[in-house]
Amino acid sequence: MIKILQAAYPAEGSIATKWRKAILMGSFVFLFLYFFQPFGLNTYPDGILVLTLGYGLTCIITMAFLNILIPTLFQNYFLEQNWNVGRQLFWSIVNVAIIGLANLLYSNYAGIANLSFGNLMVFEGYTIALSSFPLILFIISNQKILKSKFEKSAALINLGIEKFSSEKLNNKTNTVTLESETNAENLTLDPAELIYIQSSDNYVTVFYLKDNSTTSSLLRNTLKSIDNQLDSYPQFFRCHKSYIVNLDKVEHISGNAQGFKLHLKNIEERIPVSRSHNNTIKDRLTIRP
Repeated sequence: MIKILQAAYPAEGSIATKWRKAILMGSFVFLFLYFFQPFGLNTYPDGILVLTLGYGLTCIITMAFLNILIPTLFQNYFLEQNWNVGRQLFWSIVNVAIIGLANLLYSNYAGIANLSFGNLMVFEGYTIALSSFPLILFIISNQKILKSKFEKSAALINLGIEKFSSEKLNNKTNTVTLESETNAENLTLDPAELIYIQSSDNYVTVFYLKDNSTTSSLLRNTLKSIDNQLDSYPQFFRCHKSYIVNLDKVEHISGNAQGFKLHLKNIEERIPVSRSHNNTIKDRLTIRP
């Protein structure tokens, strides 16, 4: 069980995706309550439509607050490299519990439930009881499906990497200069020496070979600017919002529920690939420029 809880799980996507999820869930709540009218909702004097729309809107606002604002305030906790099945389950149950509280507050506003500890337990009990089993089943099954999908795709890509592993690029003897906002920090390298680049706020860390050993330099610049500077070198690919990688250094690719990870020669860190680049990385690694 511990192994399952510690298994990697994809963190929530973009803000737009989180809004869509909140709206879909709120719409489901509205439609379910409107058509089935459980818990005696059909006796509400001001009409079931207005009441159930309110519950749907309450769900949307609560989920947007929890999944957009809270991760912005506590970014380190929600980093994808730390996210797993256990955290996803915990955060999903927190969502359900807070939605239950929000439903009680809305019910009190609508005049159908008083604020009391007993009513809170009733609302939380119904909400968690109805949601927990489907959530657990979905998260665990989704993790297994995604893990299997990316492992199989990675195995196929690795065949292509082996096929092209002996190829050398014609422009490897050229030099490339990575410019810093402070010109004195400019870094000039043979492209074949550049391994990968990682962003850190207004700085980038460049990892490269020097005297056959991996070293790094910190430049004051954005990853977007560095990416533009490398535009004429097709072996460099921005595979993630925080990483540019030299595809010629990729020895192996692995996959888990979060997506693909790139394994570079003599580098312990596994470079993540954004889910939006899943198809692109297949083409770039198996059909070299």
